[in-house]
Amino acid sequence: MTTSNVLSLPFRKSTQISLSSTIRQYISKKYDQHPDMFRHDLEVIDALRRDAVNVREAHPSGIKKLQAYAAQLVWIGGKFPDDIGAEFTWYPAMGYNTERPLVRTSLKYELMNILYNLAALYSQLAVSANRGSTEGLKTAASYFSHAAGVLDHVRTAVLPELSIPSPPDDMDSPTLEALTQLCLAQSQECFWQKAVMDGYKDASISKLAARVSDLYNNACEPAMKSEAVSSAWIHHMSAKHHHFAAAAQYRAACDCLEKRKYGEEIARLRDAVACVNEGLKETRGAYISKAVVEDLNGLKRRVEEDLKRAEKDNDVIYLHVVPPKSELKILDRANMAVARVPPPVANPYDYLGDQAEFGPALSAATGS
Repeated sequence: MTTSNVLSLPFRKSTQISLSSTIRQYISKKYDQHPDMFRHDLEVIDALRRDAVNVREAHPSGIKKLQAYAAQLVWIGGKFPDDIGAEFTWYPAMGYNTERPLVRTSLKYELMNILYNLAALYSQLAVSANRGSTEGLKTAASYFSHAAGVLDHVRTAVLPELSIPSPPDDMDSPTLEALTQLCLAQSQECFWQKAVMDGYKDASISKLAARVSDLYNNACEPAMKSEAVSSAWIHHMSAKHHHFAAAAQYRAACDCLEKRKYGEEIARLRDAVACVNEGLKETRGAYISKAVVEDLNGLKRRVEEDLKRAEKDNDVIYLHVVPPKSELKILDRANMAVARVPPPVANPYDYLGDQAEFGPALSAATGS
């Protein structure tokens, strides 16, 4: 599986602001304490934000920077109103308006952007993992499942609490759902690739491939409702859906050959050819990576050669009846991909404290 065979999420970009000065003003107005009492904490929050928004490359060190700032944002959000007057400027990562910044004064909006970038980082780490080795595939599958978990958390836990009228195009519910399913499909694809590499039985590889196909299809449906997911990505996901439907039938056909079910083998190979051809239709006139097109063409050649051999052998030797597609048993699925929310995102309070990983919660946010 070549790098261009999978997709990663681009980062959202922000501009620098002093969150501390807004919190200082708020404390001055609302509490009878001088904000200088909290000077150290206020410097810390600015440093945390600076570190988080400067995460711009696929390096594991960025994970803690984004998680630590996100945890403090959750804490601050529990102590202050969502709109404390800080103007958070963020540029969309996807869609048609990536040069047009969106400025909002919501802490939840800031949190959504930070978590989105955490998901983007996980997806980029997955793509940069060495997927030519079984260890690298396990690592990539894990990163994709964390990306899916963070996106799902944003959609189900943060988005419903957003006080601004409407979320940005690339962080609305259909887009987040599409990207979650895409990351799950790519995680499952890593498990499939590992099974191929490890020489699993055809029946097992078929079950894994069938589930990859389902997940790419699950990503296509909400992607069509999204204003931000490009048509190139939708064609990519649809091509992969058909590719893995074909791969699943092909492996099931190999299993039939081993079990001497020659008629069923031919029926499944014919269906595999039909699925590959559907996948290739998605690549016409659409910008899809060369690697995806090459994978489809490679599979097509293999399936057509096997079909020719199987039909010839059956006509001359076995004379088995070839069942119509409607009589073929639907393939079993084996699901390995799970959306995993990293514990610091699911339970940020557990990571704040004097002895905790992210250090003490900001005392300025207690308002006491």
